[in-house]
Amino acid sequence: MPSNWVRGTMLVRSNTIARGHSAVSLRAIESVIALLCRNLIPIIPLRGSISASGDLSPLSYVAGIITGNPDIDVQTPSGITSAKEALDRHGIAPIILGPKEGLGFMNGTATSAAVASIVLYEAHHIALLSQVLTAMTSEALLASADNFDHFISEIRPHRGQVEAASNIRHFLHGSRLVRGLGIRKENREASGLLYQDRYALRTSPQWIGPQLEDLQLANEQVTVELNSTTDNPLFDVPNQKTHHGGNFQAASITSAMEKARLSLQMVGKMLFAQSSELINPMLNNGLPPNLAADESSLSFTMKGVDIGMASYMSELAFVANPVATHVQ
Repeated sequence: MPSNWVRGTMLVRSNTIARGHSAVSLRAIESVIALLCRNLIPIIPLRGSISASGDLSPLSYVAGIITGNPDIDVQTPSGITSAKEALDRHGIAPIILGPKEGLGFMNGTATSAAVASIVLYEAHHIALLSQVLTAMTSEALLASADNFDHFISEIRPHRGQVEAASNIRHFLHGSRLVRGLGIRKENREASGLLYQDRYALRTSPQWIGPQLEDLQLANEQVTVELNSTTDNPLFDVPNQKTHHGGNFQAASITSAMEKARLSLQMVGKMLFAQSSELINPMLNNGLPPNLAADESSLSFTMKGVDIGMASYMSELAFVANPVATHVQ
């Protein structure tokens, strides 16, 4: 696994068991934090968990490193060594796990939640970038700012659509290229341009909006998971009760990631359509074919980008297929 995934796993697991429902001692948690502070990261196989019964396999490496298991390799600032040697070299005493502590470390959704949080952090940036790129494409194609007028969203007030339209209009503030802002007042009949822009720009708030809503819901699901107790059995100390449940089942994370994956595919599909329109001389309002600055019959400039976009879109559509339906 990438080291940031593993660091996230260690941090999330420490936060989870610090809630006091897992019968894991404070010294064990402090040992994991000490490893993080010294950048001692166990090397964990990329595959080995579907989180149907918790992330047992990857989390076993976290439990193993604090015990100084010599069979576990550790990435240190100076290279790869065994867990035992890493602890000795940095003066960290190995832990002898008490009753339930091993299971308390291993049984939970820390890896799934950690990776999901990283994915969503990047997905939110991509969603915002798609709105910036939509504004830039609108300028390049001399599109109408009316596509993003607040009235259109007010009478169909989906939160995501309202947000996307508002953001794009904000990014266009002061533009001298789009029609309907600044010096370029809207005069559709006299402009010689399309009376209505094509869907890739005109309906972009309506297209991006549902993706923003799905990403927000996914964000809420992952936030709850990051701050929950997800192992089994669970201990209700004030009431002196032991509970046997299924908080290790990571269906909430799966649900969040299904939404995130589809949202990114939908955003990618829109950007592909915008890119195609920008490059195609039949659609780009007088720009040169393939945006060639020199002789267009000899230079294909952005055609490679067009081919790359088609390739990326095919792969993106493939990986957007649901995963939950394949897990038994």
